[in-house]
Amino acid sequence: MRSDADIAILRHCLSKTRVRWIQFDGRFFLEDSAIANALTQDEVERAADRQIAVLNSAVQLKCGHFEKLDLRCIIEFQERGTSRAGVGIIRRVLSQRAAYEVRAFLDNDQSNIDEILNASDADEEFGNALHFLNRGENPWTDLYKCFEVIRSANGGEDKLTEPGWCSKRQLKRFRWTANHPLASGKQARHARLGTAAPTDPMSIEQAHEFILELLRYWGKNISKATTAHLR
Repeated sequence: MRSDADIAILRHCLSKTRVRWIQFDGRFFLEDSAIANALTQDEVERAADRQIAVLNSAVQLKCGHFEKLDLRCIIEFQERGTSRAGVGIIRRVLSQRAAYEVRAFLDNDQSNIDEILNASDADEEFGNALHFLNRGENPWTDLYKCFEVIRSANGGEDKLTEPGWCSKRQLKRFRWTANHPLASGKQARHARLGTAAPTDPMSIEQAHEFILELLRYWGKNISKATTAHLR
């Protein structure tokens, strides 16, 4: 994490979840009881990598100013405990407006991510989408894979535009930008396209927020369905 604001946002969002925040010797750790002790080392690494991506996405759904955390090491607690050396952290500075928005977010008692994690547990596809959003590979490819999961799980593009999750223009602009190398550069999904580039391409930040908004609508629907089922 790159700033004290990121740390504060993450701690605030985790306050009512099963994930435990631990601060030790100037470093920060997360403990998740959902990662079973019986897993092999490879399984633990895959589970931790996926969970970090899901947590990043869940927190960003609540607060867009969260920069995200990275998986630097995994600690296996034995009788004496083991750990690995940490690495340096790159700092970032928030604008004054962003700092005010972060303070307002931290004052909101409804900003924990428990409902998002519950939705991820209730719907595997929703969890897959959260994973793709922040798995840390090619950002445009990851965003598009996340979009494909959202589109498929919700019955196609018409089912995204009909209830007002987004407009057809936004969908076209996102797809066009993500696919075209003259819009999204070498990280585009295609190396060459015979069609013209979009005249108003999305920035990666705009595309990320577009996908976050789709996930917010989807997550609310899952939460409503889960609540109705419990009743």
